[in-house]
Amino acid sequence: MQFALPEHLKVAVAAYDPTLKVLARQQAKASKPRKTSFSLGLPDDLVPHDLLKASKQIEIAKEMHSKEAADRSTILRNYNDDVMICIVHHRSVWLAVWADKRQPDYVYGFSYAYKSAPSVASKVDPIVIKAGYEHREYLREKEVSVKYGRTEFMRYSTVITKEQIANGSNVLPWDGLLDRWAKASSDKWRTVSNFTNLAIKPMVPTFDDQHVFARMKAISEPAIFLWGGARYGEKVTVDSLANFVELPARIAETPFFRSELSTAVAEFNNRLLDPKVRQPGDVKGAVKSFMHRIDWVGRFLNVYPDAQIDYVQQIYNFCGSIHTPWSLRSDLVKQWLRENMPIASFVRICRTFAESKAEELAGMEEGRRRREIDVNTHFGDGFPKWRNNAFDDALSVLDNILQSIKNNPDSEIKLERPDRWRVNEFHDYLVGVSFKINNTNDPLPQDFFPEPIKIHDAEGKKWTFFQPADVHQLASWGQAVRNCVGSASSYREGIRRKTHFIILVMIDNKPQFTIQARVDNALFNVSQIAGISNRSLTDIERKTCEIALNEAIIKQNEIIKQNKLKLMAGCAA
Repeated sequence: MQFALPEHLKVAVAAYDPTLKVLARQQAKASKPRKTSFSLGLPDDLVPHDLLKASKQIEIAKEMHSKEAADRSTILRNYNDDVMICIVHHRSVWLAVWADKRQPDYVYGFSYAYKSAPSVASKVDPIVIKAGYEHREYLREKEVSVKYGRTEFMRYSTVITKEQIANGSNVLPWDGLLDRWAKASSDKWRTVSNFTNLAIKPMVPTFDDQHVFARMKAISEPAIFLWGGARYGEKVTVDSLANFVELPARIAETPFFRSELSTAVAEFNNRLLDPKVRQPGDVKGAVKSFMHRIDWVGRFLNVYPDAQIDYVQQIYNFCGSIHTPWSLRSDLVKQWLRENMPIASFVRICRTFAESKAEELAGMEEGRRRREIDVNTHFGDGFPKWRNNAFDDALSVLDNILQSIKNNPDSEIKLERPDRWRVNEFHDYLVGVSFKINNTNDPLPQDFFPEPIKIHDAEGKKWTFFQPADVHQLASWGQAVRNCVGSASSYREGIRRKTHFIILVMIDNKPQFTIQARVDNALFNVSQIAGISNRSLTDIERKTCEIALNEAIIKQNEIIKQNKLKLMAGCAA
């Protein structure tokens, strides 16, 4: 049995009705206006009011509340971009940065604010917010207490001038707040980077791909920029450069080197202030090149301390683009060169390489030449340094040989002075000596040509075919013909195991060809024939060599036959 209660009685007993109670609560909640929560605060004075009204700042703060944490950043600008403003909220901190191109007194201004509640302060304290080199503890003393609504905040505001930047305030305020790669701040970092490029960079001299204030720092502290270290307040002058490179007095006092010092210093200082020079390496290039040349001069004088100034100038001129051989630091190498290599030969080796490199570059098309220079330009130097591989490697091998001889005074290995100072020949000679030091002189089988076989070709040239008697002879041959037959272990091991022959060929007593051959099913197969420096033979040379080799094989066969007949005759007797 059910009764529908009249309207007034239904209200009177509503407390007994669970359905009506729920409905009443919902209606009451809906009738109350919902209060908007702005838990991050509504700062209205982060930016000077002549640049951005307080009402507009509150409007921006309210908009930030509606965004996800990673999106709480914005850039504002006036209609002709004279004024630009960047506002960011990150990790409980409000940060605003502004730049006004109409304002000559400062480069940019910034302010930050955070709730003064202990729970928020504990989050903010570990964040080092920098204004130049002013650290968190210093800034805390300058913060003021303000109220946004009913909530108390701590706020700091300042402007940064060019003078302050030059004196050390060269870190942007968000450098200590935002992590460039963090998920929560990467989008904000892009926003502030755009602001830097659009608003701050046009206000100051800059380098490409460098921190926005790197060039101002370099201008204020040129000696630190160029040489590093704690050279505060030091300028780059003729005297400071001469002291830094420690030029010997007899060199520094000559008109030539005094002029080179002045030119390098003037070029550096002019490029530092020239807005068209956009790379730090190009600014440093003139002085770095001078320093590199002087380093060469010093290495050269360590070998030849009494060198005439003409030779010193040649080394300075020709070695500017050549890498300094590391082995020139070795006392043993310096002493051996001083006693054996004429000073003119040393200078000629450097000059020849520099001239050949310049000629090579002159013959390249522009794009390839640019790439070649870039590949050989050391980071931060701004100028290329090519490596004279043959000379560098020769000096390195020389150092190893001299160390070995010093450590083994009873060694039979001797280092002779070459008859001619040609880099490649000197290098190959040293490699041969090094090989003999590092490899025992084991005998090698000579089954094919136990003794040299000599024949004459149709032109009357004398051909000599023979097999190397031992490891050192094979190494000497490799040195003479400038190939790896004497140094590569695969060749000598193949001879030892009798898997191939290495036959050496001279024409008129001069080394000419190297033959590698194998025997399979009684057939003599030539694998390869190489000329000097592994040069491939012409068709005529190959045919002539094959004819001569065939005659040598026939002659060797006849020698073996005659030896057997003599042996049989001796046995019969």
